[in-house]
Amino acid sequence: MVYAVVGANGRVGRLVAGALLGAGVRVRAIGRDAARLRTAFGCAVETAAADLGEPASLAAALASVERVFIASPVHPQLAAHQTNLVGAARAAGVQRIVKLSGSAWTMQPGSPTSTGAAHRAVEEALAAAGIEHACVRPNAFMQGSLAEAPRAMARGSFELPIGGARVSYIDVADIAAVAAALLLAPRVAGAVEITGPAAVSGDDLAASAAELLGRPVAYAPIGIDAAVAKMRASGAPPFLLRHLEEVLTLIRAGAAAATTGEVARLCGRPAGSVRDFLRASLAAMSADGPLR
Repeated sequence: MVYAVVGANGRVGRLVAGALLGAGVRVRAIGRDAARLRTAFGCAVETAAADLGEPASLAAALASVERVFIASPVHPQLAAHQTNLVGAARAAGVQRIVKLSGSAWTMQPGSPTSTGAAHRAVEEALAAAGIEHACVRPNAFMQGSLAEAPRAMARGSFELPIGGARVSYIDVADIAAVAAALLLAPRVAGAVEITGPAAVSGDDLAASAAELLGRPVAYAPIGIDAAVAKMRASGAPPFLLRHLEEVLTLIRAGAAAATTGEVARLCGRPAGSVRDFLRASLAAMSADGPLR
């Protein structure tokens, strides 16, 4: 049986491919840059070049594939791209698709974000295609939402645009582990909402960092406008700025505070905590030199 990972150059896709390799199955990594895939995986996996925006390129990449994982970045054509994959998978005889979808709270009827609406459209296309499938709906990624926090914490103060809201951040390793478990399971159906083990506030993060560092750490909330302005200054395109504003508005209203036990149920172990993430991040930084 061939397991394909579409988007294997991405953060989650790489980990899914690694988990499948660890399970001893045949893996085909699919992405636009086959050379980059070969550099990442060597001869451990098959590689195939394909572009989700070019349906014809997907047919050869999916030949003989029975199960597929699909992840693609936030993009104005996300729905069209992933729907192309669904159509190509159906034509190729793929038996199962596991999709990395949007956070459940971005897809609620009546209040979808632009990316949530796109993910919902793909989920509907999957249902209509008649292919066995599962949609992984992760909460906010620790490695994305908190990427800059540990270094700032080491300097004594960090910013987040979440106000006083609590968020049950999830580790990308847990997202990949759930996806791999669903690919390998005897059968799957529907959507799986996954979160970290607890919802934490900015003040909670500050307290954990202070304990780990042994010195005070302050949380400095910033507004949505300031966060969007920082991303704009970094050169982010308009669709990403819109995505950030929509998502932060929901987070600040408490939409990302719910927790589920799906990681433990599917993986047989607890989900990683934010404290674990901070400990590992700060330890990696200290290995590079004294934290100031």
